[in-house]
Amino acid sequence: MGFTVMSQNRSITGTVTGENSERLDRASVTLVSNDSGDILAYTISDDQGYFELVLPVLNGESQIFLEVNYLGFKTQQIELADAKDEYRFVLEPDATALDEIVIKNRPVVKRSGDTLKYRVSSFQKAEDRSIGDVLKRMPGVQVGDDGAIYFNGEKVSNLYIQGDDLMDGRYGPATKAIRKEDIQGVDVIQNHQPIKVLQEKVLTEKVAMNLVLKDENSMAVSTKADIAAGAPGLYDLSITPILLNKRIKMLNTVAINNAAVDYRADFKRLGDADLRSDISQDPASYSLSLGTVGAPDVPLSTYYFNKSKVVNLNNLYTTDSGLQLKLNVQAFTDTNVLSYNSRVANFTATDTLSYSEDQRITQRPFLFNSTLNILKNKETSFFQNKLSFNVDQKNSDAGIVSNRQNFAQELHQKSWMFSNDFNWIPQLKNEGVFEVRWLSQYSTNDKKLSIGNGYNSEIPGFMGMNDEVNQSFRLPTFNSNAYVSYIKGSKVVKQQYQLGYLIESQRLESGLSFRNNDQVQEFQMDSGNNLQWLRQQVYFKPSYQFATTNFEASLNVPVIFQTLSYQDKAYELDKKKTDFFINPELSVKYKIAAEEELTARYAYGKTFGNITQVFRGAVLRNYRFLESNEADLQETRRQSYGLNYKFEKSVALLFLNAGLSYEKSQTNSILSYTIEDDIQTIVSLPLSNETKTYSANLSFSKYVFALRNVLSFKSGYNYSIFNRLINDELVPFTNNSFVFSTQFNKKFFKKLTFTYRPRLIFSTTKVNEGSSDNLNYQTFRVDQEGGLNIQPFQGFQLGIDLKHSYMDQGEQEALQYLFCDLNLKYALAKKDVDISLALNNIFNTKDYQLYAVNENQLLSSSYTLRGAMALLRVEWFF
Repeated sequence: MGFTVMSQNRSITGTVTGENSERLDRASVTLVSNDSGDILAYTISDDQGYFELVLPVLNGESQIFLEVNYLGFKTQQIELADAKDEYRFVLEPDATALDEIVIKNRPVVKRSGDTLKYRVSSFQKAEDRSIGDVLKRMPGVQVGDDGAIYFNGEKVSNLYIQGDDLMDGRYGPATKAIRKEDIQGVDVIQNHQPIKVLQEKVLTEKVAMNLVLKDENSMAVSTKADIAAGAPGLYDLSITPILLNKRIKMLNTVAINNAAVDYRADFKRLGDADLRSDISQDPASYSLSLGTVGAPDVPLSTYYFNKSKVVNLNNLYTTDSGLQLKLNVQAFTDTNVLSYNSRVANFTATDTLSYSEDQRITQRPFLFNSTLNILKNKETSFFQNKLSFNVDQKNSDAGIVSNRQNFAQELHQKSWMFSNDFNWIPQLKNEGVFEVRWLSQYSTNDKKLSIGNGYNSEIPGFMGMNDEVNQSFRLPTFNSNAYVSYIKGSKVVKQQYQLGYLIESQRLESGLSFRNNDQVQEFQMDSGNNLQWLRQQVYFKPSYQFATTNFEASLNVPVIFQTLSYQDKAYELDKKKTDFFINPELSVKYKIAAEEELTARYAYGKTFGNITQVFRGAVLRNYRFLESNEADLQETRRQSYGLNYKFEKSVALLFLNAGLSYEKSQTNSILSYTIEDDIQTIVSLPLSNETKTYSANLSFSKYVFALRNVLSFKSGYNYSIFNRLINDELVPFTNNSFVFSTQFNKKFFKKLTFTYRPRLIFSTTKVNEGSSDNLNYQTFRVDQEGGLNIQPFQGFQLGIDLKHSYMDQGEQEALQYLFCDLNLKYALAKKDVDISLALNNIFNTKDYQLYAVNENQLLSSSYTLRGAMALLRVEWFF
């Protein structure tokens, strides 16, 4: 029968004790609806075990339970009665059922030290399939557009499954594939130190998330098969076998589709690459491109014309001795098309230069990542050896019309990298810790851009038409980083001393050539590039940490001795530079209360540019951009200040994070832009340049018991001052930007769930001095996502998703777009089969226009979209 509607003023009281009558303080007391599993109200007991709970208005729930949780005792429930306002809980360590108590796995949020424990079923909805769907509903947890997980404004360092990093930091596929039914709880671990021998010796501020399995001893392999077909000519097929237990973990996927499903997102490393710290050196990158316009800022599924295949293998085995063997392999191939036309206005202080670009680009990428990791993580020692081999290849071709010129282009890119990372950390007899680590990497980066007949060149010496213009570029790199360290820690003071040696050796080779009448001529204004580079560092990094009950401080004082040289004989370039510098970092944290803290940070750093900033020969980056350098190596001095306030009240499911920061950077060079009708030249010149940036952010998340859902928002403000050298004139810019986003979920009548997620962006870019109206622009944009999920009867769901975008950019005509998707799903519960029909972009929007301001540019672009799509899908779990 339905539960009586209660007055908002009615309170219930009670006590929580152990079986020996000891009073249990800070026990969590939750009012739970048996119908939906929703949390209706929540409190904790005081130091005498007493609690008082104010009841909300209850609308016809058939059963309501009081639930009490306390660490070390069994969860217990008592059904709420109309005529009873006082309840007494006697918690038992054993699973003994009392007459009046129903013991169920009802979820609750509770804190244990630095760990916040969520029970999954408290926040899941009937329409949720994966654990990723449930994470988005948890208070304090945010999931970014790229799949990255945040807790109270801080990015989660990694996602573990029963304590193991199965996905090697690429955890996006796991949150989408693992069913919510397989996960009992989600633990958020603050100040997480994943290396056991370093626990209590090295403090961290990392936040990690761990998925707790319902049955860690299960040997059952569950498989998800996905078969979909639709119009126009669509298919989407995948199979994912999953095995998760304390010894073996396996999540493997094979998939193929042409329905705008992007597998490349699964390759993105969202978590840490290493348990210790990432000391890898990203090779200097340099891009050649077919055009000057990027992808549109609408969902990829609306414009991604693809034919994709992927294999994603993740396997981990733990031996009886604790040795872990892990193999992660991803391979991806695709053919996709992007079509657009754009109009670009480049503003100088005295003129406006414009050009048009209409292009259809066909891309054929191939990606391959492989990692073999051997790991043993014990209380007395840590051992890891990680061997990796990665390939990134992309062949592209395009037909383009620019300022009434019609020509073809091709771009071939291939890079690969081999690396090995060895790390050993034994504990010494004096309770100190010794560490040895050595990372070595070798990589190559090869590119070739070819521009065909019809291109009206503005390149000096080869003005006018050429049969073909070719730009080649090659950058092989070897680097090595090895260090030893000693770590000693007491309860209050912790020390670490690290001594290391780093070497980076590179060669940059490039050539620009022109073919006419089957004869090839090299660019005559210079000799291309054959630049050799060598950077060596000897570094000593002392680190100190001081911790008391309410106070923590961390000081890092890396002392670096660096020698750097680069030579190119063709330009009589032979530079050698020796530097000695210190890059200190200081962090101070004050714990105002158990779940409230204030952190202040300061950092000073001196950094240096890379090989791509000192080559002298011209490089044609695309048909409009010719780049070279005249300055010496760029040096940057950067100071940053930060203040962060974090407040958590787990008993009220409330989380707040606020921060202020200021950064000032000074460099000894500046990029000079010379803009002409058909080409833009970029040169690095030896002029001092300064940039200042002020930032503020605020995020909030609260589970509102009256609404039975989470309310949250996230906001940020950024103000920056910088300079650009345009056509020999130094132009000072300021940029303001404000971003605000929120989300709201509400369930009505037990059958209908409404979701609303708006995002507001306001930005201005203008010149500090002068009166040129061309250089004063502002953008106002509102993106809104709304969803309605209806369950008219058991097993059937109807979902409607709307995405609306509005953009106003001053003198330009305001733009707005509306995308609508319709989803119908029926679950055959006994057969673990879901049948769904998805109708995407049902308004058949086939064109999307975008305005964008980029410093001294205004871009207006129009993209071709996929239009309406229909896809009938069968998902089978077996």
